[in-house]
Amino acid sequence: MAEIWQWFGSLFNAEGRNLMVIVVRWVLAYAIPIVAVYMFIGHLIDRKIKRLEKRARQAVGSGRHEEALKAYARSAFLILMFRSLYGQRWSMDDWSESLGDLFFGLGKYPTAVFFYTRAVSKQLGRDGFWTYLENPAALAPGLEISVHDAPLYRKLGYSLLKSGCAEEAIIWLRRAVSSYESSHGAWLALSEAYERIGNLQMASECKQRADAVSD
Repeated sequence: MAEIWQWFGSLFNAEGRNLMVIVVRWVLAYAIPIVAVYMFIGHLIDRKIKRLEKRARQAVGSGRHEEALKAYARSAFLILMFRSLYGQRWSMDDWSESLGDLFFGLGKYPTAVFFYTRAVSKQLGRDGFWTYLENPAALAPGLEISVHDAPLYRKLGYSLLKSGCAEEAIIWLRRAVSSYESSHGAWLALSEAYERIGNLQMASECKQRADAVSD
């Protein structure tokens, strides 16, 4: 082993000085500053992305949809540019519900469905959960529903209804009202969904429930 180190040392120093000394000097002179710069740049990018994300969420909440879209686009650009260097530090899936709100506000309901479904998939921790939109019968019965989940289910149901997918909307709206009985808006949307598929009896019952409660 000593001969190998000496051989490598001779590649860097004709006098055959200890290679370890050379390596330590190189680390002190180059590696540590490079790592420090690398970490510093990553920190700056991270702060920039978080500021843009915060600005986008505030813009969505205030109805400034175009501004929110630009902020999200800039954030996504930074993530795509630097993800190869900084790994999986950022996840655009965390934006799904907010992006759903954004596109719903813009009237782009199928796109809103796409993002709300990704948010549901992440929330429930079920990979590929959006396949239930293509096969509603696959929706597992008895899945735990909490009050925290209900608003997202309601948003997905609204978007599906606006997209003309009444049967799929019924699935999510029923799940929303089952965990949030006082949701006037969800009962009203459920009534409209049943009316669209021709089930007037259920539409009437849901309308009565909507009239009996308030958000």
